[in-house]
Amino acid sequence: MIKLRRFRISYERGRQALLFLFCLFLAFILWAIHNLSASYSTNLDYTVQVITQKRGYAGETTADNKLSVTGVASGFYILQNRLGIKKPEVKIPVEGRLIRPLQGTHDRFYIVVRDITDVISGIVGEHLEIESFSSDTLYLTIPMQSHREMPVAVDYKARFKDQYMPSGKIKISPSTVTVYGELSILNKIDSIRTKPLAFERLSSSRSGVVDLMPIPGIRYEQKEF
Repeated sequence: MIKLRRFRISYERGRQALLFLFCLFLAFILWAIHNLSASYSTNLDYTVQVITQKRGYAGETTADNKLSVTGVASGFYILQNRLGIKKPEVKIPVEGRLIRPLQGTHDRFYIVVRDITDVISGIVGEHLEIESFSSDTLYLTIPMQSHREMPVAVDYKARFKDQYMPSGKIKISPSTVTVYGELSILNKIDSIRTKPLAFERLSSSRSGVVDLMPIPGIRYEQKEF
């Protein structure tokens, strides 16, 4: 017959064990914070969203290849990227002249990275001190998109002081805007309206800037009038 021995752990010893484990956990947290706060040299691969105004093409696209950057960043930032907590992606506005066509294609382009290093540094510089770029070229596929010139219609209401009245028509410059979108949407639009304006007790001329009313599925080449 097998006899089982009974083990007794006193309340005081149990409390000491829990206290020891808590101190060990706290020490680990402090060690992790200290190490993650330090800066390290790293290499990160960014997904690049390119925003541009290129006539006849979509205004935004994702680069076909990733931008590889070597630099110095905090352990927290590196860990966030490695674990996927913070997606390593960057959105870059690029002038149309810097987007060069690939020969023999109608929707394939490329950007030389050295032409946009200042833009990239300004965007990611908050988290990463850039040392060098492993990528020298970004390749893009930008789909063609229908576009049209459309007149701008001013949406406004005006009330005048006594003995005052409007003189001539309201002037707007530019009077047209290039719009981009699916042909089925463009066919339903004959003009682009501004956001509503309201004037009370006018006694003199007014001028300023007004935004265009957004239309789902439509992109404007210019937004200020």
